[in-house]
Formats: sequence, structure tokens, C-alpha cells
Amino acid sequence: MLIHAEDEELATWPLPWLHMVRKLIEQRLQARFMPPGNATRMRLEGRVLHISELIAVREGPLEGTILAHILAHLDPDGSGLIPGGEDLPDAESGSLNEIRWAPGAWEGILTHGFGISSDEETAAAMSGLISRNILRGFRAEDFDALYGLARSKEFIFSYIDVLSTVSSSHALSGAGIRQLGRRLVREGQHREPVKLGIALLGLIGDNADRELLLTLGRHEEFTLYCAIAISNVEPPDSRDKVLLSMAKSVEGWGRVHAVERLEGSTNPEVQERMLSDGYRNIVGSEYTAYIVATTGKPAEALANPDVTLHLLDAAAEILGALSNDAGPPVQRMDDYLEGPLALERFITHVEQHGPRLSHFTATEDIAVFLRREQNWEAGKDSRWTISIREEFASRCERINQHPGWAALAEKGLISANNTEFYKAERIARALGLDTYPAHWRRVQSYPCDSSWFALLQEVDEHRLPAVLAYARQSLPLGELGSGPDDKDAQSDRFRAHHALDTIVTGLAKFPGEGWDLVETCLRSPVIRNRNMAINTLEAWTPTHWGPNVLTALLRAHAAEPDDKLRQRLDSLIK
Repeated sequence: MLIHAEDEELATWPLPWLHMVRKLIEQRLQARFMPPGNATRMRLEGRVLHISELIAVREGPLEGTILAHILAHLDPDGSGLIPGGEDLPDAESGSLNEIRWAPGAWEGILTHGFGISSDEETAAAMSGLISRNILRGFRAEDFDALYGLARSKEFIFSYIDVLSTVSSSHALSGAGIRQLGRRLVREGQHREPVKLGIALLGLIGDNADRELLLTLGRHEEFTLYCAIAISNVEPPDSRDKVLLSMAKSVEGWGRVHAVERLEGSTNPEVQERMLSDGYRNIVGSEYTAYIVATTGKPAEALANPDVTLHLLDAAAEILGALSNDAGPPVQRMDDYLEGPLALERFITHVEQHGPRLSHFTATEDIAVFLRREQNWEAGKDSRWTISIREEFASRCERINQHPGWAALAEKGLISANNTEFYKAERIARALGLDTYPAHWRRVQSYPCDSSWFALLQEVDEHRLPAVLAYARQSLPLGELGSGPDDKDAQSDRFRAHHALDTIVTGLAKFPGEGWDLVETCLRSPVIRNRNMAINTLEAWTPTHWGPNVLTALLRAHAAEPDDKLRQRLDSLIK
């Protein structure tokens, strides 16, 4: 009788009763042979799924799971995570000899130019264990075996093969796939099994898990998988708006992945938002510029003679990103069919409005791109004629010769806003203005900030003594040189260590100068610091070493815990 209780009645039962009923149904599924597609089997599997959902809602996420961690770190403003949210519970404090990827960056790099090789052996084993779990009623040993395999492998290499096998299997019920996906997502304490769970939820054609996917997608390690799942299961009339919501909640690789799945959207709200600021991300606007240009249709928007400055600034960033030759391997201006029309309208508006910080970078990049002959294959697009390219390039160059740029650059160089400052710095460099005083002010205001790198690009032998004196005064050298270790320097508390290795790297072009800072770097608990110290000493060559360098190297060699670094010290000493 318990097994046959109505769904409405089940919702009122205490948790222990729900657990007992679920166990009874699972035991019946395991005890009786019922072939796939059997009506009784499908009804019982559906009942297990419903009871599991009631239990999950009542109990909430299990402590220590990825889901619980993300829920505890959701930013109340609806965008991303609060500090500490990026550090997933399964993160290990590994050696800095190994590359530490930002959330979502590994998948981002693989899916943008490097390609993904299939791990067919793992995919076959994983698919078999998925089938085993569903067909045998989710026995503990089967789930543990699947979880262990998923945890030990990077799912991105098995993704396509696993989903292809599972989706084509007529033996697996949708209810079973969904139950397994939800369990992996809700109970997973490691990222790879959670990714597998998200992928399974994306197979079953139901948008009931929308909020769960949007929540997990707030962490950029999972945004790609959640965006694909939503693309698969969300109804067409709501899909783009849900993906737009996901894109707005992240800012790095997650936004890139979400925006890519909005390509070709005809939803006016989505098009407007993409053009307004959907292209922006902290990875690089080059990754999204082409999609935004073809979907957001800036050429049409720029047809308005009373275009807003916000839209004009957005168009500058999009068209500038399409013209950035130094960016990643993505589609560029010469691939953009409406490029000539968009440029004509953009350049005309800029000519009428006068200098703005965001416009200089765009017009400079556009002019350089148009004049670079290797960007233009013969006959690729007849609309990009030599005369059109020459006209647009010349007009951009004339814009950048406006006498008002110098004053605008000088004003931007005292701005505390990083975006404004670096746009102004680029203008100043193009005009031949000295940016050293501006970088010197920023370093003195924020001694552990990244401005050290830019400052050291401007330093000469006359300015160097003051810079080194300030480094000694402002950085906690005793703490930075506390002795070799294998520290993870990815968090903000290692900002001073990053500043030190930037300074020491800059000293490579000043043989013999700042040896005390190099020695401090050599004694740092952070491996990257010690590597930078060795790089600088190699650049100096022994002819510029002072009398204490060899002694310090021998001491460092004796204390060095890292095998690869000890080998580098060996080579340096010899």
C-alpha cells in the first residue's frame, strides 16, 4: 500500500517514510526482471524519481557538496559569487609547477582552437556504468564505481561519446537518466562527476531543472555544461532569455560560453542586451565580438542619426575587437559580412562626436587591420575593396590625429578606474607621452598591484634607484623571503609575492642591480618567485654576479624542495 500512495499524499509524509518507500521500490526493481520499456518498470522508476525529488527539496543540498558550496556563495545581487565562491571544495593546493586554470578556462582553451581529443576507452566504461546504474536500480556499488571513474577523469574528453551512447540507448528510461543526473549534481563533492550529472540532465528534454542549472552555472567551472543543457531542454520560446540570464550572471569564460549559444537569436531583448554589454568579459571581447556583431546587428543600430554614446562606445569595443590581430584565433572583421556598412556608420558618428577614450583604441586597431595586406585574401569578399579599406583606414587615422587626444589622455592617466587608465595609457603611448609618472603614482598608491609591470617597462638606469628603494620600503621582504616551500600563490593573500616576481623579472635588463630583491625571491615559499629569480640570474650571466651570489645559490640548492627547480639551480651553479 505504501508503494501505491498518491503523489499528493507522499508530499505530506515525514522524511523517514519517504526514504523507506524509496528503498522498497528500489528493492522491487532489483528483485524482479522487467525489460527496458516495461510499463511497470517505467512507472516504478518514475515513482523513485518523484520521491527522490521530494527528499532533495526537503533536505536541501548535502553538506560538503559542490551544490551546497555554490548556494552558500551566491551573490545576492544575482551576479556570480561572493569572495571564496570560486574555490571549490575539491580544490587541491597543488604545486605551482602545474598550471592552475581559472574556472572554466581549461574547457575554454580546448574549445577555442586547440581541439578536444576523445577518450574513447573512458567514454565506453562510463557509458557502461551509467547503463548499469539505471538498469540495476542504482545500487550503491554501481553508483560508487561510476562516481569514482568520473572523478578520476576530465569529463570534457568523454563528453560527446558518453552523451551519444546514452541518448541512443533504447534501454535507458528518461526518468532513470534524470534521476542519475540529479543525484550526481546534488551529491557530488567533486567537479567532474557534477559535470557528468549536468550533461545527463541536458539529455532528458525537460526544463524542470532550470533553476538548478542556473544556480550551478553561476560558477564558471560549470557554465559551459549548464549552457549546453539549457540549450537542449529549454523550450525554444524561452531558451534564449534563460541563456541571457546565465550570461549576465558570469563575467569570464562562462559568459563566453553562454553568449556563444545565443548566436543567431532573433529575440529583440537578447539582441539589444548583447549589443549593449553582452560582449564584455574578462577573458577578451575578441571571443564574443563576432557573435555579437552578427546577432546584435550594430550596423542596423548605428543607422540611427541620434545614436547614444553608450551604443557608440559598445560599437567601438566590438568593431575594435574584430580588428585586433593580436587576439585569439577567432573570426574577425574580414569575416563580418556587414563590416563595411558597420564601419562606415561607426566612423561617421565618431567624426561627429569628437574624442572619447574608448574610440581611440578602436580606430587605431581598425586602421592597422585594414592596412595589413595579409589580412585580405584575394577575392574573399568583393565588398572589402582596396579603395574602401584605404578610405576607412585614412579616416580612422585622421580621427586619431585630433588635437584633443593629449588632454583626454592626461585626464585618464590620473583616473582610479583601471579601464579608463589603460585606455588613456594606450593613447599616451601612441602620442609619445611619458607615462612613467602615472605608473609611479599608481604603484605608490597600490604597492601590491599589477602596475609594477608597466612601471618597469618605463624605467631606465636613472629612475631605477628610486623604484628599488620604494620596493624595499613597501614590500614585506622578511615574509616574502621566509624560506622555500611549495605554496599555492593563486589567492589574493599572495599579491605581494606577485609584485616581487614582477620586479625581479624587470631587473633582468639591469645586470647586478637589486640583488637583495633577487635573493629574497630566491628564498620565497612560492615556486614561481624562485623560478623568476633564476630567470633573472641567467639573464645577468655570471660575469655580472656579485660576490655573494654563488654562496646564496648553494644555500638555495641545499634547501630547495622541488626537484625541477633543484635541477635549474644545478645548471646555474655549474
